[in-house]
Amino acid sequence: MIPLTKDGDPDTIDNGRASWSPDGPWIAYIQSDLSAVPKRAVLVPGDPTYRTFRETRYERIGGPISTLRIGVVGVEGGPTRWIELATNREPSTSTRWSGPGIPTNCSSKS
Repeated sequence: MIPLTKDGDPDTIDNGRASWSPDGPWIAYIQSDLSAVPKRAVLVPGDPTYRTFRETRYERIGGPISTLRIGVVGVEGGPTRWIELATNREPSTSTRWSGPGIPTNCSSKS
C-alpha cells in the first residue's frame, strides 16, 4: 500500500471516500477537516461495572461543522490538485468521474 497523502490526522483530517478515474491514473477523494468541531466525551461500550469514556469530535446542530473539499492525486502520489467548486452549491459527499483524465477544474492550490 502506498500512502498518497501526507496530511491525514486521525483527530482532525480525514482523507476518504476515494474514487478511481475511469482511465486509471488518478484518484479523487474527499477531505474532511474537523478541526473546528468541538470534542465531547462519549461512552465506550463494554463492562457496565466499569464505565470508560473517550473524547471524540461531534458535530451538533447550530455548532461548527467539518469543511469538505475534493482533491485529485496521481496513483503514484505527488501533490494533490484541489477541485474548484461553485460556492453557491452544497458540498459533495461523494466523488464521481464524468470521463477519463483529470477534471479541468482542478488547481494545485492547498
